[in-house]
Amino acid sequence: MRKHSKKIAFIPLGGEDISIGSYRIWVKDYCQYMKNIGINAKIAPMINDQVIQENDIIVLGKGPPALSARVVEYVSRKYPSKIVGAITPPGDLTTVPYDFVMVGSMEEADSLSFHKNVIVNAHIESLYYDSEPKIHEHKDILKICVHGWTAHLASFAPNLKWALEEYEKEQDFELVVISEKTDLSSWSKGRPNIKNIVSKKWDLNTIKSNIQECDIGIVPGVHDLTDKLEIVDPANGKFETDYIFRFKNKCNNGRALVYFQLGIPTVLDFSPSHLHILGDGDCGYLAHSKHGWLRALRLLKDFNNRNTVSRNALNKVNQEYNPSIWADRYYQALHKIHDDKQQEVNNER
Repeated sequence: MRKHSKKIAFIPLGGEDISIGSYRIWVKDYCQYMKNIGINAKIAPMINDQVIQENDIIVLGKGPPALSARVVEYVSRKYPSKIVGAITPPGDLTTVPYDFVMVGSMEEADSLSFHKNVIVNAHIESLYYDSEPKIHEHKDILKICVHGWTAHLASFAPNLKWALEEYEKEQDFELVVISEKTDLSSWSKGRPNIKNIVSKKWDLNTIKSNIQECDIGIVPGVHDLTDKLEIVDPANGKFETDYIFRFKNKCNNGRALVYFQLGIPTVLDFSPSHLHILGDGDCGYLAHSKHGWLRALRLLKDFNNRNTVSRNALNKVNQEYNPSIWADRYYQALHKIHDDKQQEVNNER
């Protein structure tokens, strides 16, 4: 095993609220993953001189941007040999001289590539990792699950909305929405005209069981803009069949990996991170068009196929998303950044 000589302090500037994913995954879980492989890492509730002096690397969690900027300025001025970075900082903090930023996808890495060092990590949650996967059986009424922030529900429009309405004509199902609130009365854009929509509040104690009660997972997130296609110019590679859509710079595959770990077969939209994890076509289905979503849902009617797809997805997680490997990769990147800065400081003396 490689040596882990550097000391790391995670500082949750926004507080230690375990219901917030940016704290739960990027601070609590990754700190523990590092400790599990012998790295001297800890969570320090606040930043002060003692914490800075005792550690080589400071990782700032999400919090007030002005506070984050002040910490960076203070550390770089008073402790030039230390390195300080931030977890998924806002893209408008272009002048803050972080030694590194940690992001959750290649999409986000590109959007923050003006920073000197960008580290990409995987959304591996201890809450779901190493869970007993669901075994699927025949059901007359299927449960289709969507979990996460309610703002994603607008991405049902227009294609997933249409597909669910068509699917209801041939298969009885419930659409189970697990999110930060149970009142979905304000959901209008993309809301399918179907009989059964069940809403459940995301809760740390029930989220696993609520998801595993379901049979199919869906992950919408991109916004379809294909109807705005105006210029068709085949000579310059612009065709009538082109796709046009938008997605957040922080787009990632975290919601999909939850399904993978719990044994729920998934249908994912065309977010770039989804293309990576479903590139071989065996672990789930990618969909963007109306008929793409409907085709995938039809294929997952068969419980045997649901078991095959979910088993393949779990194998992929076990092969490519081992938390110890990702934690060590994270540490090694930080170690190199620290050594490079130390060399710079020594050269300036």
